[in-house]
Amino acid sequence: MAKRRCSTRPRGLKVRGPADAAEFMTLVTCGEHYDGEFVIALDVRDRVVGVASRQSLDWPAIDPEQLVMLADELTACALVLITFVDDTRVTPTAADVARFEGLRVECEAEGVTLFDQLLIAGRRWRSVAEVSLSADPDASTSW
Repeated sequence: MAKRRCSTRPRGLKVRGPADAAEFMTLVTCGEHYDGEFVIALDVRDRVVGVASRQSLDWPAIDPEQLVMLADELTACALVLITFVDDTRVTPTAADVARFEGLRVECEAEGVTLFDQLLIAGRRWRSVAEVSLSADPDASTSW
């Protein structure tokens, strides 16, 4: 059986929505990553310009200032936050939605778009933005 190859150079791949972001993380982590958070940084054409990680959820939570600084460092205009969770946490909670909305609003005030946050457990994932937007039937996502 051939060994699965992981992408060590993720730059330039296009992320058009949550499914692309989830697939991208599978490529980068070989589907074997189960802890921590990643941030996918995108340019104006939704192409990946970089990835940053926080390996343990025991570390302090990522805050808006860190996301804006990361976007500046990677010359990104948009970000996708990826949080690896256990199987029981794939469905976003009210706290997940509130955190995402807070981060999204504060990043937007600094000129950085936070497109989505994905909760990923193995091969399963859910979009926090889709759950957040589903509360408002007139809302639309830029994906």
